[in-house]
Amino acid sequence: MAVKEYLSRAQTAAILGRTRSCVLTYHGKQLHPVKNGEGEWLYEREEVERYAAVLRAQGKRGGSRGVRAPGDLAREAFRMFDLGLPMSEIVASTSLEPAKVRELYAEYTHGYERPIPVVLTPDQQIARDKIQLEKEKLALQTEKYMTQRRKRREE
Repeated sequence: MAVKEYLSRAQTAAILGRTRSCVLTYHGKQLHPVKNGEGEWLYEREEVERYAAVLRAQGKRGGSRGVRAPGDLAREAFRMFDLGLPMSEIVASTSLEPAKVRELYAEYTHGYERPIPVVLTPDQQIARDKIQLEKEKLALQTEKYMTQRRKRREE
């Protein structure tokens, strides 16, 4: 028998795309949490994920009308970053591409002041490296040409 995994109310809210207080309204209906020894509600991950799938199917993820305003997915991802959820959960919950999650995480970790490092795909890295090699070759050729030119002038 598999060990059940439990989530906090905040983690459950992040997965469902709802507020923590909204999650309370699901008690005894869509979700059946248990209290731990410290009085905190714990939600069975499998049950939460099943209900999240129902909400997605109904088009109700992230809002009662199923329509997301600009920034809703970013806000949801930032909330999940705060909770320390793994990328796989964030991608599954938001339906964002992993590259977009990485981009949002870079913004989340770097704040307003520091420049955001560019995240390159492997193909982009190879192209960048080729360009850098070409620049270095050109610099060497230019240096060689200038040295030869100086020698000719000196003669």
